[in-house]
Amino acid sequence: MAQPKVTQFEREQAWVLVRAMIEDPERYRLVRGLLADTQEGIIYSVYARPVGYRNPNEYIAVSGGSTSDGRSAGVHVLIWESVHGPVTPGYIVDHLNGVKSDNRLENLEMVTQSENHLRAIRNGQQLPTRGERNARHRLT
Repeated sequence: MAQPKVTQFEREQAWVLVRAMIEDPERYRLVRGLLADTQEGIIYSVYARPVGYRNPNEYIAVSGGSTSDGRSAGVHVLIWESVHGPVTPGYIVDHLNGVKSDNRLENLEMVTQSENHLRAIRNGQQLPTRGERNARHRLT
């Protein structure tokens, strides 16, 4: 498979990132073959290009190859894993401020699905699932 064409500027940017990673290892971490900037919440490719796309659920994700089964992975999960290791089974990585594109480490927390759901209700991002406010309720 042909490698993407890399410009001189991109080579220089890659070295800038390498130097930054050496000088500030708490901020820049390697995760799944990518470079995570935990302070800005950005994932970079080996060519020093920011990677990711906004998926239908409004999360920033990295496609293919970022998981063992070839599926895409959320940038927030990669940022979390770069510092804390794999997410514990039964838990998810949640955005504290509710902004799905804010992937800074200080804005991420590992919680259970029910804790995530309750926070979304409190923040007004999701309707309660009981009673009249449930979109599937029936008039009797």
